[in-house]
Amino acid sequence: MQLLVIIGYDRLRGFGVATGRISRFRLTWVVALTTLSHYRYRATVIYNSRSLRISGSRVSGCDVGDPWRNMYWTAGQRIDPSRNTTFIWRVKSTDTNSETVSQMSYTNCQPGEPNFVSQAESCMHLWSGLSYTWNDVPCSNPFCSVCELDI
Repeated sequence: MQLLVIIGYDRLRGFGVATGRISRFRLTWVVALTTLSHYRYRATVIYNSRSLRISGSRVSGCDVGDPWRNMYWTAGQRIDPSRNTTFIWRVKSTDTNSETVSQMSYTNCQPGEPNFVSQAESCMHLWSGLSYTWNDVPCSNPFCSVCELDI
């Protein structure tokens, strides 16, 4: 069974999940995926419209009070982050240092997205202000992550 959680990281307290206390500390995409795998979490892969359910408009701990600024990382990244290539799912293994890559067969992008603005938007996030539709942004932006945990 898999549990879908929103996760944040606090330098002093460590990880917290949606059922506990989550700080508003956010991580870049690369740091998020690496750190999540260390704690046996995986950034989420969204296979269809039913595989992601986020209830309510506010997600505890990662909510900054403005739905236009509440954004959450997924495992989506461009095949070549330096070019305007298609998106894939990149998932780091939770027990080895390997990575699994798979094609996106389902997308839920905001109209006009992804658009690779300034040739810098290479990672995929969910945007709560737009009904959790997807958007491409620079991987260096700090966000919380939507991730999975095997239970």
